[in-house]
Amino acid sequence: MKLGRLAPAVLALALSFSLAACGGDDEDDKAKSDKETSQAPSTAATPSGDASGMTVWGAELGFGEPARFTWKPRRKIDGVAEVTVTGVRQVTMAEFAGFKLDAAMRKSTPYYVSVKVTNIGDSDLARVELPLFLDNGSDVLHPPANITGKFKPCGNRVLPDEFQPNASADLCLVFLAGEGTSLRAVALQTSDSPQSITWTGEIEQPAKKDKKKGKGAKKKGAEESTGD
Repeated sequence: MKLGRLAPAVLALALSFSLAACGGDDEDDKAKSDKETSQAPSTAATPSGDASGMTVWGAELGFGEPARFTWKPRRKIDGVAEVTVTGVRQVTMAEFAGFKLDAAMRKSTPYYVSVKVTNIGDSDLARVELPLFLDNGSDVLHPPANITGKFKPCGNRVLPDEFQPNASADLCLVFLAGEGTSLRAVALQTSDSPQSITWTGEIEQPAKKDKKKGKGAKKKGAEESTGD
């Protein structure tokens, strides 16, 4: 696939009632490499792995397919995890009605990305953030919105307070695609990986309101009221 520059969370959200969002983590600052393209391996039913059982960097996966990788989320922690992007749902900015948004944010397209994670290494990965990013086809990869506090629709972007070997967790990350762009893929890329591992698939679209149905129901109610 590609190696993308990791952008700071310039589209992070700030709430007007103590829920705040700020920039990317330390790993974002470390990755300064320019984007490059390369020949990706053909997608198979089972992700391609190397001799150690890890997924090959550059693999292109579909939603529901797992990837195994190693990285150093912190200086003294060696992480080994199996990550699966289970689905992506596009939503509307109405979901963030309580947020304080600038003009650029209001014109962006938000996505909820569901992820399943299993710790297959020997370290406790408590409160670790996965190196997952939004690929919108540009030369940078965008981190998830850093929303602190409780955001019920999609708010658990970090691993639990305790995440010992063999533990599993379901996460949900909020991504914002800037005006005129959309989510092309979900990318996994560490600060020293040669390429990114990506997931693509069918994105669930926002439900459309049936305005005609609503008007019909209102008219019927009025007729019943008149009949009484």
